[in-house]
Amino acid sequence: MSSSYLACMCGCLLLVTGAAAGAEQFDAASIAVETLQSRDFDRISDMRLLRASLAVIQDIGFQVTEAETEPGLIVAQSPGSVGGYSGHVLTVSLSPVTGEDSQYRLRLSAAPNYPPARGNPAQGDYTDFYQAFFTHLDRELFRQRSSP
Repeated sequence: MSSSYLACMCGCLLLVTGAAAGAEQFDAASIAVETLQSRDFDRISDMRLLRASLAVIQDIGFQVTEAETEPGLIVAQSPGSVGGYSGHVLTVSLSPVTGEDSQYRLRLSAAPNYPPARGNPAQGDYTDFYQAFFTHLDRELFRQRSSP
């Protein structure tokens, strides 16, 4: 076996193991973001969750541009600066949790509504925004439950 062949094989092996390690890091980061963006709700109707989400979206200053009850989707846009976020699109999707009766997963996604600067990724840190949204949603659901 030639030394160049052996060197090439070692290089390929290092490349493959490095790519696998990068994929694991990407998966861990994706799971962390999805955990921040998602929340499961038990014993609540999909329409009630969508109504409460619409109220929260409007309360925080976003304008609803699309709402579809059948797939459970809401799209909204910030007209100006909203809590430090200007020119952003907010998407709320609702889906049933597989194998569970009357359990739904609500997923929130925020992104800038402008092309990213060259070399600057569009994904920002929305951790505080997601947490504030779900806190506000919990309050809205409680308010709806308490009102006649």
